[in-house]
Amino acid sequence: MNDYQLTRINQYLALCGVASRRKSEDLIRSGRVTINGREAKLGQKVGEKDEVLLDGEKISKEHSVYIAFYKPKGVISSIVRERGLPCALDYIDVEERIFIAGRLDLDAEGLLVLTNDGLWATKIAHPKHETSKTYVVKLKNRLDRAPQKMFIDGRPVEIKAKKRTHYIWEITIHEGRKHIVKRIFEELNNKVLMLLRVRIGNITLKNLKRGEWRYLSSREVEI
Repeated sequence: MNDYQLTRINQYLALCGVASRRKSEDLIRSGRVTINGREAKLGQKVGEKDEVLLDGEKISKEHSVYIAFYKPKGVISSIVRERGLPCALDYIDVEERIFIAGRLDLDAEGLLVLTNDGLWATKIAHPKHETSKTYVVKLKNRLDRAPQKMFIDGRPVEIKAKKRTHYIWEITIHEGRKHIVKRIFEELNNKVLMLLRVRIGNITLKNLKRGEWRYLSSREVEI
């Protein structure tokens, strides 16, 4: 088999929908992945004829699945239950093994995307790809004016009033660090009471109600 037909093992696992490339590296380091009966090594390459197992189960590439989900408040951004809390897969019923690309806080709600395409998930979630994310927030105190120019790691932040009351604002960022939206408004001496993510790239909630999900269109997948 020629080299151009080979794929690094972490990328192969991502393509198969096992996990992101970074998470796949953790699986490899922990010894849970084997190639043709031998423990896989980071950087090792595999081809179509190789047998790849995760925890003794054969891994193969499934057709790609892309899903938008309206996460309700109080649902964790996970595919497994933790601390007795409901998770995304309590609402979504598909045969494919999917995972979440880009989390939301427990007390936040709105758009989550799930997929079995690890490379696409990286484009959604990793800051280097600068995929914009838009949120609507309700603030504790009236904010009469947003800063004219605001940047995070050199990337612009767009903040504009959503309603004339100046308690509801819309913010668009290109960063996904934990609690980043809440921390932005804390710097403006305010507190976020409600946070709703309404857009990731060109993907929107598109009339979804809380707890509902839908498959993405081919146009939406083109990040």
